[in-house]
Amino acid sequence: MEKKKSSKIKIIAGVVIGIAAIVFAVVMMFSGSKDAEVEVTANGIEIKGMLGVNGVSLNYSDMSSVTLIEKSMEEIGIGRRTGGSSSGGFLKGNFEDNLLFVKADSSPTLHITRNGEKDIYISFSNSQETRELYNKIKTAKGE
Repeated sequence: MEKKKSSKIKIIAGVVIGIAAIVFAVVMMFSGSKDAEVEVTANGIEIKGMLGVNGVSLNYSDMSSVTLIEKSMEEIGIGRRTGGSSSGGFLKGNFEDNLLFVKADSSPTLHITRNGEKDIYISFSNSQETRELYNKIKTAKGE
C-alpha cells in the first residue's frame, strides 16, 4: 500500500512540475514578445527588463550621445546574442557589444552610446513612439 502512495505522489509531483514549466515558458514568451517599457525621469531613463528583472537605469550624464537612426536593427546589424531573448521579432538583452530593447524590423532605432559601457539600442513597434522617446530624452538632457 505504501508503494502505491509513493508512486501517486511522484506522478502528481511530475505533473505539477510539468505544468509549472509550461506556464513559465508561456509567460517568458509573452513578456519577451512585446515592446520594452522605458520611463523617462528627471535624471535619466529606466528600461524595464522582462518581468521587471534585469532592467537598466541610465543617467543622462552617462550618455555620450543620443541619436536616431532611420534604420531597423535588422538593417543596422544585430550581432550574436550572448544573453537575453529573441521572441516574436523582439530582441532584448545582450547582443555582442550592445544592449538591445528593439522590435528588430521596426525603424527608426534610438542609439545611446555610453561612457565605457555597452551601447543601447531601443525601438518600438510604433515608429512614432520611438521618435517621441528620442525627443523626450533630448529635451530632458537639455539638447
